[in-house]
Amino acid sequence: MEKFFHLAELFDIYGELLTEKQQKCLSMHFYDDLSLSEIAENFSISRQAVYDLMKRAEDTMTSYDSKLHLLDKRRALMSRLEDISRKVRGMRTKDNAALTDEILSELERRDFF
Repeated sequence: MEKFFHLAELFDIYGELLTEKQQKCLSMHFYDDLSLSEIAENFSISRQAVYDLMKRAEDTMTSYDSKLHLLDKRRALMSRLEDISRKVRGMRTKDNAALTDEILSELERRDFF
């Protein structure tokens, strides 16, 4: 299960660098929760072909990340944002509730990367 989430994170970061077919297969697997057999059926290819395609995509994304380290940077950023959110929640008072709620809302959106 940990590997699944690791690959999903890599896909979130590097997915657009993959071929269109790799993107579609991984998207079906990660976001639509389809099995290799179901994906194979959708593409009219063998289950082994889907496995090979996904394995090449995994290797490609792992290679990118070994050079760019964006997954570690993303995780560090998320950790820092959680720390900041915790501190802002701790600073919340009746007088600054609207401002702290606005800040927390912005931090929780996390659509900036």
